[in-house]
Amino acid sequence: MQQRRSLTTTLACLAIAGAAFYMYLQWREMGSSGPGKVYFSNDDGQTFFVDDGLKIPPFMKDGKPAYRAHVFACEGKRVVGYLSGYTPDALKLMEEAKASRGTGKPPANVHRLATIGTTGLILKRPGDKEWVPQADARRATAIRVFKCRDGSTPQEVDP
Repeated sequence: MQQRRSLTTTLACLAIAGAAFYMYLQWREMGSSGPGKVYFSNDDGQTFFVDDGLKIPPFMKDGKPAYRAHVFACEGKRVVGYLSGYTPDALKLMEEAKASRGTGKPPANVHRLATIGTTGLILKRPGDKEWVPQADARRATAIRVFKCRDGSTPQEVDP
C-alpha cells in the first residue's frame, strides 16, 4: 500500500512538473511584449494596438468597439489581415458562465458554451461590411487565408 501511494505521489509530481514546463514554453513564445498580449483594433483594422489577450472582443476602447486584430508581416510592414470577435449572444453566454464561478455547479448553459468557438465567433477583413460566422466554414476559411499584395502567404505575427 505504501509503495502504491509513493508511486501515485511521484506520478502526480511529474504531471505537475510537465504542466509547468509546458506553460513556461508557451509563455516564452508569446512575443516580446510579454505573455498573453495580442493585437486589437478599434478602427476596422486601419491601426492596431497591443492589449491583454484575456480581453474578450469586442470591448470598448476610446469609445469604440475593439476587435482582435490578426496581424501579418508583409513587405516589411505589419498589416491587419482580418478581425475577429464574438456575437452579442456569445458574450452574454460567457457572462452567464462567469457569474456561476464559485458556486460549485457547472454553468446552466454549458452545452451552448461548448459551441461558442463555432457559433459565436465572427470574422471579417478590414473594410468589409459583413461579419462572417465561423460556422460558415467556407467563407470563414477564405477570410483567414491572408495574402500579401505580392501574392505570398505570410505567418501571423505576435506583438
